[in-house]
Parts: sequence; C-alpha cells; structure tokens
Amino acid sequence: MKNNIILTLASILILAGCSEPEEKDQPIGSAEINTSAPAVDTNTSVNLVKQELRLNLEKGKTYIQNSSSSTTIYQTLGAQQVSTGITVVAKTSFKVLEVKNDLFTMEVRYERMIMSMVTPQTIKQYSTENPMPNDFISMAMQNLKNKPFKVVMNHVGKVVEIKGVAALFEDAGKKFKGDNAAKQAILNQLIQSFGEKSFVSNIEKSSAIFPTEPVAQGQRWTITGSLGIGISSDYTSVFELKTINDSICDLKGNAKVSTKNKDAFVEINGIMMKYEMDGTMTSDIKIDRKTGWIKRAQFTQSLSGNATIKAGALMPEELTVPMTSSSDVTITDQ
Repeated sequence: MKNNIILTLASILILAGCSEPEEKDQPIGSAEINTSAPAVDTNTSVNLVKQELRLNLEKGKTYIQNSSSSTTIYQTLGAQQVSTGITVVAKTSFKVLEVKNDLFTMEVRYERMIMSMVTPQTIKQYSTENPMPNDFISMAMQNLKNKPFKVVMNHVGKVVEIKGVAALFEDAGKKFKGDNAAKQAILNQLIQSFGEKSFVSNIEKSSAIFPTEPVAQGQRWTITGSLGIGISSDYTSVFELKTINDSICDLKGNAKVSTKNKDAFVEINGIMMKYEMDGTMTSDIKIDRKTGWIKRAQFTQSLSGNATIKAGALMPEELTVPMTSSSDVTITDQ
C-alpha cells in the first residue's frame, strides 16, 4: 500500500499542476518585470556600452527551440525512499506571421515530442516517432505533431495570447478509441506536459528574461514570474549581463522559488493535496544579439519540503511526505 501511495504521489507531482488545465484559449497575464539598481564596474570602458536586450524577430522567418527537461523526485515515507523521474524532449517551431506594435504573432508547431517515466518498478517511453498500435499515449502525441496553434508574444518575451491549443487536444482525443476514463487520463497527461500552461511556462522561462531598459555589461535586473507546471510555484530571479560579443549576449540568473498557496489543498486527479516547498533555480542563457532568440540555455532547479495528502478515500488519515525535487532543462536553437 505504501509503495502505491508513493508512486501515485510521484506521478501526480511530476505530471499534474496545482490547478486544473485550462479548457479554453485565453490571454495570458504578464509577470512583473522590474529593473533594479545597476551593478556596473565603471572602471571597465566596455561596461559603459549599453545593450538593448529584447526580441527582434523577423516576419516570415521560422525560429526553432529544442528543449530537454529531466525531473527527479525523491520521497520519504518512514524508512523508505523512492525516486521517480520524468524526461520530456520536444522540438518546437515558431514562424513569425506578423510584427506589429512590438508584438510578434507566430504560428507554433510541435515537431517532435518524447516523454519517458522511470519508477522503481517500470520504465515507460512515449513518442511521436513510430508509435505502436497499442501505445495510445504515443498515438495521441502523434496526432498533436505538426498541428499549428497561434501565439502572440511581446518584445520582452511575455506570452500575451495563445489560441488553438485546447482544440488541438480535443482533436487528438477523437483520433483514438478507448475507455472514456482512460482516454481522459491520457489526454490529461499530455495536457500537463504539452498543453497551454506547460507551453507558456516553458517558453517564458527562456524568453521572459529581458530588462525594460538597455543594460551594460555587469548590470543586473530582477524578474518575477510563475512556473505553472509540475509543482506550481512563483520565482524571483536576478539576471546579470555577463558578456557581450559581436553575436552573443551571455546572461546569468539566480532565482528563489516557492510553491504557491502552501496552506491550500487542491484536487488533483481526485486526490486533495497541498505542497510546501522552497528552493532555487540557476540559469545560464546565451541569446542572439540581433534577434534576442535563445542560442543555448541551461536551467537547474532544486526544491525541498513536504507534500501532504488530505484524509479521504485513499488515506484514512492525513499523510505528509517529505520530498525533494531536482530538474535540469536545456534549450538550443538547433
């Protein structure tokens, strides 16, 4: 029974958010972006040269983002510790349809998606590439492949609007047969990994990084935002422009991360849960100096704390499970 509880908890924590996925397309609220007092070495002349960091995408061009994320969760129940991991790999294309008033309207497509989960008992992998006839998750993922949806992003990398994602998953659900409950569970897993909230969280982690005014080498600025998938959390990140050359701007970031609504239970797949976790996230980001598009980025996040299951059908008494979570994300433009 304990093994089942731990594995269920691990799966929920990795694949489910702290709120239900949105069923309708809607504008996305912007995170607060503040520029702090500069930390500039005035003895170095290059530091006096200020660079405007922003997206400067070209109409008609297609920009690529290859991402690979790996998350491991360790949970302790009594003397037993169990680890569960998930890896998600995706290739996403962004074709710029319109540039107007510092807004970029883009046609976005998932070109490749691979998801794998490792538990003490099983290893499972799902992919858009050559799915087997009885692999319903992979078949559903394949039905998402190369299907367009629209995203509007502003010049500082915030998603202003997203359209067509909900319809994309509805269409994918119609393409394969199966028990309705099982089908919905599969779609929920895909929505958590590739749906609207996941997309916005993933893209803004690497795009909503720009200051609102030009900065010099060595100068710092602060950005606040939310990570909307997995364990839903808020972060405050301090970025620094480390170096500039003819083609690349190198940014470093250090963030404090804390889960939202720590005292509130939220229903996830029929289970009432709450999270109390805090930690850090570091980032190393290289952007194209002309376009602002990510050339390469590495994010490392570490959280620790407790997950609590409310007493109910699964547990006769409230259960608090100490846990830690670590994740690594790599993004490239090739």
